[in-house]
Amino acid sequence: MRTNRIKEIDIQKYVLKKEWDKAIGLYKDIIGEGGESGDIYNRLGDMYMKKGEKTVALENYLISIELYIKEELYDSGTAICSKMLRYGLERPDLYFRLAQLNTKLNLAFEAIRWFNTYLSKDSKLIYLKKYINEYQEMITLLAGHDLLLEKVKNIYIKANLKIEALDKLFRINVEGLTEEDTEFILSAIRSIKGYIEEGDTRNRDEEIEVYRNLKLHKQAIAVLQKPLRDSPNDIEKLKLLGLCFLENHKPRLAIRIFNNLIEKKTMSSDIVEEIKMYISLAQTIKKYVTA
Repeated sequence: MRTNRIKEIDIQKYVLKKEWDKAIGLYKDIIGEGGESGDIYNRLGDMYMKKGEKTVALENYLISIELYIKEELYDSGTAICSKMLRYGLERPDLYFRLAQLNTKLNLAFEAIRWFNTYLSKDSKLIYLKKYINEYQEMITLLAGHDLLLEKVKNIYIKANLKIEALDKLFRINVEGLTEEDTEFILSAIRSIKGYIEEGDTRNRDEEIEVYRNLKLHKQAIAVLQKPLRDSPNDIEKLKLLGLCFLENHKPRLAIRIFNNLIEKKTMSSDIVEEIKMYISLAQTIKKYVTA
């Protein structure tokens, strides 16, 4: 049996002759015999690039990056990422890996920049689900940088409003919320607006719910304006708007909205009774407020 060293010499001979398939075959032999490493997969990716098989090359480069991270060769992993970008081999998880590698290299600002790029490339955060453990580690490391703490928290919120499964990682505790915490939540929610897809009402509804839980009714009302401009007769949104005014101690505005709803005569009897209950509550509150 030929040693890996002899195989690598043979590989170089094949490379000089541009016999890419033979070189690839020997690299696969080395991997099959337990000789896999970041370097091997990197070279294997190069061979596929020579053949013009970019998709296969991309997969091998990504394996190479993963192995370099395990081998703690973070500079090598970053070099592969840069090479992939030069070759035009883009995929969302490449940007995630760049964020991860820069975090390992203690280049926090760069890590934040690449992670934000990843978020913009992967609207459904498919790879964040795949690399959830790496994500947790990365966020933990980045959170140690005082100057970046708010940005890191913002990233948490961005991901959290998009992935229901990540809810366990970060929960907003309304009870005992300090003014500083409230400001952080406000800043974080503002930062996700660019990542909320226009057609994804689930994200907007979650945003409104967060504001209501924090008793930030003005912000919730502002978010409700957009869907109501598009669909002014949306009963559920109008009812929610009335509730936000009621919760914000604006009973007169709430009563006006609820009365308009009843006049539409397009609701079930159960919803009408619910609206009447809100009107009764608003009339009681009106006695104690001047707004």
